[in-house]
Amino acid sequence: MAIEDPRVGPKRAENDPPRWAHSLLPWLVRADRADNIDGDLLEEYREVMLPERGRRRADLWYVRQVAVFLWRLSWMFAVVVALQVLTRMIADTVAPPQSYQLRASLSTWGAISAYLFAGAYAGWRTHQGVTGAIVALAAHVLGQLIGIVGTVGLYFALISRDEATLRLFRATGDWWEVFGLPIVVAPVVVVLGLAGGAVGIRLSRRALRTTH
Repeated sequence: MAIEDPRVGPKRAENDPPRWAHSLLPWLVRADRADNIDGDLLEEYREVMLPERGRRRADLWYVRQVAVFLWRLSWMFAVVVALQVLTRMIADTVAPPQSYQLRASLSTWGAISAYLFAGAYAGWRTHQGVTGAIVALAAHVLGQLIGIVGTVGLYFALISRDEATLRLFRATGDWWEVFGLPIVVAPVVVVLGLAGGAVGIRLSRRALRTTH
């Protein structure tokens, strides 16, 4: 009998969807509905998608279904994060202040609020605190990606064309602030999402008690 390599783990069954997506799904829906939703997706994956589309396209279909649940929870907060990043970048480029302390403070507290609200919303909708961290991190990644695209466009359209603006850009963080800072603060985002998720759970439980 063959012995499985513990470093690899059990092999994925032929009729199973991608393991990581299947493991993520229960965190993106209400706990009392997770089994039904999971069962419906598995049934369609195994009985419809696999026979009709093959394994690769069926896997893509399943991942898209999971991504939709994550998108529904996180898209509005991703937009808020992206707007904060782009507004700060445009303001610093077009109207640089004498002191950046006030803007830095507003940006910091704005980001903290966005991730706390993202976590609270996720915890309230799903009744699961861990979902707050997942949604806050997803909003962070999506929002920062949008911000990066906008910043790169602004750089080539305006910043790089003016020597004074280019010097200011380099003096206030350069590309490290665009690409490196979002990675550095990601653990903080997870913690804020967890804190918000805990608040969201308390609010949802209180709402249930008042309705009953």
